[in-house]
Amino acid sequence: MTAQEELLQKYGNPDAPDYNQKHTVLWNPTDDGHAWWANVKVPIYENNQVSGYRPAGAFRVNVDFKVMLHNAFLALEAQNLQGEIETFDGCEVHRHVRNSLSESTHSWAGATDFNAVKNQQVHKPLNQITPADRQGQWSAPFIKCFTDQGITFGGNFIHVPDPMHFAMVDG
Repeated sequence: MTAQEELLQKYGNPDAPDYNQKHTVLWNPTDDGHAWWANVKVPIYENNQVSGYRPAGAFRVNVDFKVMLHNAFLALEAQNLQGEIETFDGCEVHRHVRNSLSESTHSWAGATDFNAVKNQQVHKPLNQITPADRQGQWSAPFIKCFTDQGITFGGNFIHVPDPMHFAMVDG
């Protein structure tokens, strides 16, 4: 079963009129004691260039993914790794997977991107992708804080590693 099939089976169509009411919440991590979130920024883009930043604040997230993220954030804090997150680059975004007709896990508010400018998707022949490409700018303990909570790290995607991407399912 694909990630999209799994999400569709569990939560239904993310474009349904009642999807957000049933399956998402507006969450500001500072409200749950993650004070460092106040320092995270959202890039503002003009003509495909970052022209400035605004505070991250609250975002819409799948209710089950929120629990996973909250626990990952607690693990980051326990190891003082939360400072590795500089930018929040989106969670709920209704779109298709790049170069595909499949819905992105972002459509279910079940994935988030962090530090996108520093952690671009890796577009290289498979035999040229290095462990450093997969890891992006994250430390190994940082990634482990997420994967220990059952969150999929996009850097582990086989063909197109995506180290900015963290998702509640593998996809």
